[in-house]
Amino acid sequence: MIHDAIHTVPSGCWPCLHDLDQFLQEPIQRSSSPRECTLFGTLHLGRCGVAEPAKPRKIPLVFFRTLAGREPVRDWLKGLDKAERQSIGMDLLRAQWRWPVGMPLCRPIGQGLWEIRTDLPTQRTARVLLCLYCEHLVALHGFIKKTPATPESDLATARKRQKELER
Repeated sequence: MIHDAIHTVPSGCWPCLHDLDQFLQEPIQRSSSPRECTLFGTLHLGRCGVAEPAKPRKIPLVFFRTLAGREPVRDWLKGLDKAERQSIGMDLLRAQWRWPVGMPLCRPIGQGLWEIRTDLPTQRTARVLLCLYCEHLVALHGFIKKTPATPESDLATARKRQKELER
């Protein structure tokens, strides 16, 4: 059954699943109200007590700062060329808006560490290791990946900085 008509939706939201049969039995009413179903089958479950999908929100991302005031990840980024910085920045922004993110952008490393994976326009691969701390993503360490496995020294650096955060 194809519905190309506009249905006036009761109480200004999409019908719940248990109201769907009754909703489809009602006569079709044409209306110019902004609270209309224009795509048949798009349902909003809020009326029956099921949680509505959360509105996207940006999780703040901050750079780890040492006690001396240095920001190692920001310094590392400044040392890259503009195109590489932009690629990494776009992936960090995607992580902020889509957190929690899965593969291929983000991979859990364990013990609260995550790896943002960026393929750079210069045919290199960059990684930014971060953690979630006090509802903020904290960029702990960044590096250009040269081997298939993440080097243990880079993981140790990120874990050390993560422990400093938690003190």
